[in-house]
Amino acid sequence: MRAILTIVILVLICALIGWISFSRDEGRASMTIETHTIEEDTQEAVQEGHEVLREAGERIREEFHEEQREEALEEAIQESPPPEGARPPAR
Repeated sequence: MRAILTIVILVLICALIGWISFSRDEGRASMTIETHTIEEDTQEAVQEGHEVLREAGERIREEFHEEQREEALEEAIQESPPPEGARPPAR
């Protein structure tokens, strides 16, 4: 019963988004699967997915490099000698 309900729901969703169309002639009914529309939609979804992944990769790279710069700056500050005449930090 669940399988039939699942199939009916999938067919309805496909009909709503234009992947399946129904028609009726004299004494005949038909269902058409719009393969061209499906191909276009899936290609568009794949391209959008590639774009999202590319942008995410760029953000990760930027964050990684920013973190490396901050760590290098902190190390440089800690390793640099205090200026002449400066008091040591209070503990």
